[in-house]
Amino acid sequence: FHIIAIDSQHPSDYGEIAIQVNASNAPVPTTTTLSAWTTHAVQGESDSMTATVQSGGGSPTGTITFYDGSTALSPPIAINGGGTATYSVSNLTLGSHMISAHYSGDANYAASVSFSVTISVTADDPIL
Repeated sequence: FHIIAIDSQHPSDYGEIAIQVNASNAPVPTTTTLSAWTTHAVQGESDSMTATVQSGGGSPTGTITFYDGSTALSPPIAINGGGTATYSVSNLTLGSHMISAHYSGDANYAASVSFSVTISVTADDPIL
């Protein structure tokens, strides 16, 4: 994209200015990964999970929300300078839970969702 400037006093004197325009304001793609302390938990015991957001460069900001299926387990948690957020949960019911981490994105980085991690919750074994 070029702009030509002409001096009205001296029409034969003109200059050309080149301007580079970024035609795409698309956010940088991100990848969110999720790891859980354990995938086999005893009901009532705490299980910690950590989500990490990575991009092609720079440091994304924003939040991670942890989900059990389509139900939010956590409030939005700000990611730290290393791109991670950690959450502990102890109120999962008996059975299998498909846990995922949803990165909100920010002005420069695109939102992303992790693959699900299955956590199986069992009842505490009685001591005989």
